[in-house]
Amino acid sequence: MVDSKKLILLSEQGFIMPYAVLALIILSLLGIMLARNASTESIIAGNIKAMKINFYSAEGAAMRAARAIENENDNNLRNNKIIPPGTGEIDFNTSPTASRKDIALTLKNPGVTIPNYNTLAQKSGFEIIPRGVTPGASLDIGTSRRTSHKFSIFGISNAGGKGRKVIEIGYVRMISLSN
Repeated sequence: MVDSKKLILLSEQGFIMPYAVLALIILSLLGIMLARNASTESIIAGNIKAMKINFYSAEGAAMRAARAIENENDNNLRNNKIIPPGTGEIDFNTSPTASRKDIALTLKNPGVTIPNYNTLAQKSGFEIIPRGVTPGASLDIGTSRRTSHKFSIFGISNAGGKGRKVIEIGYVRMISLSN
């Protein structure tokens, strides 16, 4: 008679178990890799969102500065200052060589914040640098009572919470030579 213990050992019972464990290990590793990939993509999406918030907030600050220059009286502009509605007097940055990099390095916080009910706008601001008379605009100095002046406007924002965005726009406005 055949020994029952020997028969169990010779049969194929339990043969699938190593394959099932191997499949379980492979599926677990695949699940871990997919979870890491999803979290990385979520971080990337968060960074892109912060970048867009910073860009549009900085652009909005620069546009507010351009609007303030457009609405300012010529006397204040000749004296390198503006007074936007709801704020005090704002002096321009008169550094003749200031660039976007200089502005980004020297400003720890936005230079001028304009009161706004939007919390994103409260974390953005601007700097205005007068660049003088527009090249070619002074050719008719004897005949005109107005000259074209160029400004560099820097919009700055850290509203996104991850880094800061600085944009620069150029702006030209006619300014009268006298009161």
